[in-house]
Amino acid sequence: MKKNSLAVLALCLAVMMLAVGCGTKIKGLGGNPMGMYTDVLTDLFELWDDNGVSTDKAIGDSDKPVKTLEEMQKGGYNVGVLPSNYLTWARTRKGGMTGTANTATANAGALYSVYLHIIVRDDGQINSLEDLRDKRLVLNVGETGGFFHAKNVLKAAGINVDSGSSFRGKIQRSSYLDGMIRLGDNEADAVLTVADIGDQAIEQYLYDEECPLKLLPIDSATQAEIQRLSDAADIFYTPLTVQNVGGYEDRAPVDMVVIKVALLVNTSVTNDTVRKMLEAIFDEENLAALKAGNPLFADLSLQYAVTGMDLRDLHPGALQFYVEKGVIPEGSVEIYSYLQATAAPG
Repeated sequence: MKKNSLAVLALCLAVMMLAVGCGTKIKGLGGNPMGMYTDVLTDLFELWDDNGVSTDKAIGDSDKPVKTLEEMQKGGYNVGVLPSNYLTWARTRKGGMTGTANTATANAGALYSVYLHIIVRDDGQINSLEDLRDKRLVLNVGETGGFFHAKNVLKAAGINVDSGSSFRGKIQRSSYLDGMIRLGDNEADAVLTVADIGDQAIEQYLYDEECPLKLLPIDSATQAEIQRLSDAADIFYTPLTVQNVGGYEDRAPVDMVVIKVALLVNTSVTNDTVRKMLEAIFDEENLAALKAGNPLFADLSLQYAVTGMDLRDLHPGALQFYVEKGVIPEGSVEIYSYLQATAAPG
């Protein structure tokens, strides 16, 4: 009996050690196979594999952010990359997530930013948001963050483009690439889209000699209204002055809206695994390698990861990590109760 008991105990300890050693296997869902989300996850998966975090190397594809959150809710994937406001929209049933509730997907910190570009012809006809009031505006196709961000910024400028409003211009829905072609052909007056600074297609059209384009700045009054509206509606923006960034070096500084893109983690992933994932990212040598290999990580730091977002969306393991690193004061953030309720032990 004694030998049997010891054998059972040894087996239990072995199973426990195996579970702790292996941790939670990370399965990621990106976006377009050639897009930024998949590119970023690929870099992170390689990093995690090299630092003892078990991953499924095949990253899934998602054609829209709603699908990403829905798939993560089901548990088929436990890691993704999306603008952080999608968690807010899913919680409040606003923006692009009116039909999707969030009960099990948390934020592990911002990775990089994208920016709302307002692109017009550089012919002196349009110089402010006010000049867009009766113009032909191209907004992104689908229920995307780019579409809702554009509408919110226009709303802050006093331009309501919802159906049934008094908007005197015309809304066209297309890709931003098609929109810039329309600008060149004088079939549209402005394109509003979310993109990375230095986006190659935008850069190409900005410097087109036949029809040069320019970036329209967001004036200070609109910035203040954006902040007021975003605070009231839980849509988090951070107005930002962009200067000498990417391919726009010879252009004057332009005030733009920045949207933080976050690492999302399902609450089924243990606190310990999330902490290991973040430890790997913010290791000094690893972070330097990420920045050298992908310009999207250029601004990434511990402070950057927790600035400009709703920290109540943090995964419990991520909150522990950032508190220990000193970038979030202990006891200052209380995670949403539904994330606490679905959090995995450990």
